[in-house]
Amino acid sequence: IKPTYRLNVFTNTFKTHLKNYAPMFTVPPAIRDHRIKTCQECKYYRKTTMSCGTLIVGESVPEENEFNYRRKKVRLCGCVMPVKTKLMFAKCPLGKWDSFRLSKEEIEELKTFVGGLPLSTLTREQVKKLYELKSKLTGRREQPSTCGSCVNSLIKEFKKQLEEL
Repeated sequence: IKPTYRLNVFTNTFKTHLKNYAPMFTVPPAIRDHRIKTCQECKYYRKTTMSCGTLIVGESVPEENEFNYRRKKVRLCGCVMPVKTKLMFAKCPLGKWDSFRLSKEEIEELKTFVGGLPLSTLTREQVKKLYELKSKLTGRREQPSTCGSCVNSLIKEFKKQLEEL
């Protein structure tokens, strides 16, 4: 199978996921357009794979994706940029654009909070905090749900999106 074909299958699958299941985790079109334009103007953007540096498959990071940039050691993410630029939590490894609506500290807090949630029953305070974070991300005030499957779906979506970072 050609790498381009696999990339297209992955991109199309992820686009479908974003369209159907994760509208609350995507940025407005104007933000996404600005991000992708910034990426396309960057000298490290690969037009053939539409990626930040060499496309990373699996766990191994190609040597050319690690170097010093403005006196700091950086690692290009190797992500497919038409997908990454849509995600609220995503940020440029070179600092050319940042996550949307959440600071780095808030993202770390979210990772810690969601990662520490039990798989069984949540307390009222945990559900309240989860929905406060959702409201902050979406910009829409939403009351905490008492529906167990709704809360579980929200937790799964948070975890899935945080894994993409």
